[in-house]
Amino acid sequence: MIMTTLTPSLAKMRAQFEKQERLSMESALEIIHTAHDVMDKEPNLLYLNAPVAKYGLSVYYHFTQCFKALPLAAVVSASSDGHHRVFCVHAGLSPSLLTLADIEALDRRQEPSTSGPLCDLLWSDPIPEIDESDNPLDGISKYCLTR
Repeated sequence: MIMTTLTPSLAKMRAQFEKQERLSMESALEIIHTAHDVMDKEPNLLYLNAPVAKYGLSVYYHFTQCFKALPLAAVVSASSDGHHRVFCVHAGLSPSLLTLADIEALDRRQEPSTSGPLCDLLWSDPIPEIDESDNPLDGISKYCLTR
């Protein structure tokens, strides 16, 4: 699923609905206004006007496919002897992932849901002042426990 928000022109959307003649004008206007409200109120949608206008949806689609191929986490050696290692992850830890094997078992190419281990790794942000409580900022996961 490609998630794009291309702030649509209401006039262009209306013209497209009229051209297709599949909906009554009343239904088409309801869809247009609902879409407009969602795009205005939903802070998690990505605004891609400039990149999509410049490179097209095809390039954006291929970029998202490349992003889905990136690893979820990595262990990096910080010393030549390999004794000092650093665990790197995009956002935070997940209470349901206890080992690296648990992370490797995740299907990286799936669209992340609004909760669960994949969502935790991609969208949780560690904050020392908050432990094991629901994430009040984006409401989609938990902050990792930092000790």
